[in-house]
Amino acid sequence: MRRILNLLSGIAFNLLTASLLALACSGIAAAGTANLQWAPAGTAAYSTSGIVSCGVSKKVNFEVAFTGSSCSPSFGSNPYQFEFFLYRNGVQIGHIPYQQASSCWYNGIFYSVDADAGTYSAIVNFKKRKVTGWVPVSQDNSTTLNASKTPATPAFKIVSILSNGQLSTSQLATTTIFPTVSINISQPILIDATPTTCETTYNVGVQESEQNWNRTYKYEWWKWFPGNAPNNINLQQLATTYSNPPDYLGTDLTRYGTPLFGGDLSPGIPRYYRVNLCTAEPSWACATAILRVNP
Repeated sequence: MRRILNLLSGIAFNLLTASLLALACSGIAAAGTANLQWAPAGTAAYSTSGIVSCGVSKKVNFEVAFTGSSCSPSFGSNPYQFEFFLYRNGVQIGHIPYQQASSCWYNGIFYSVDADAGTYSAIVNFKKRKVTGWVPVSQDNSTTLNASKTPATPAFKIVSILSNGQLSTSQLATTTIFPTVSINISQPILIDATPTTCETTYNVGVQESEQNWNRTYKYEWWKWFPGNAPNNINLQQLATTYSNPPDYLGTDLTRYGTPLFGGDLSPGIPRYYRVNLCTAEPSWACATAILRVNP
């Protein structure tokens, strides 16, 4: 009897071990490889380096180059299926439904994606067909790519047209260089803001001040504009247009709709204007010049 019990116990142990081993093996999904890369939209010059945009985000194609594993055995023609998901900062932004192929690899391409700043990744679901039907093989995470934007940098020159028709151009105003400019009231006051880089919007503003930049707070306005900062911004035209609510910020309400003019703030204290061109991508930055309008 004891010999029979020992025999039965050994058989049960072997059966249990085999069952556990089979169960463990059935839960293993051998991973494939998924490499994420990008190319400018309309090209095939793929790269795995980071994406850097200046101003508007680049339009790019994302390619997920996937190679499966555990490809055999399979059954029938085109026995493999691939599904792709694209993510930015963990949020899904693209999906390619299951594509069927004869090979155990496939390149999923997401076309003309705005490469906004963030971290990009992909997930691939891989299936193969066996005699019994379609069987999931693996779900694989891709490599990642980072996209960033070059910060916008404001810069401008003040340009006037002299009586002889020649242009008079000021020193370049930047976030660290603040030129003082003097222009006669009879001359147009123009801004050449084309030295500004990587902006998609820009802000022009004026603040009345004295020579040492101390503001009076009486006459101030500013205005945001879309696009790239251009040449030939007519400052007096902007002044008469935007020194009105809601863009007027000054305390002297009698100066609604007025241009820049000369004179003194008080006897012996000449009137100046702080002229600002600002950007905010990703943070606030201003180029400033101080302007004297001579009567």
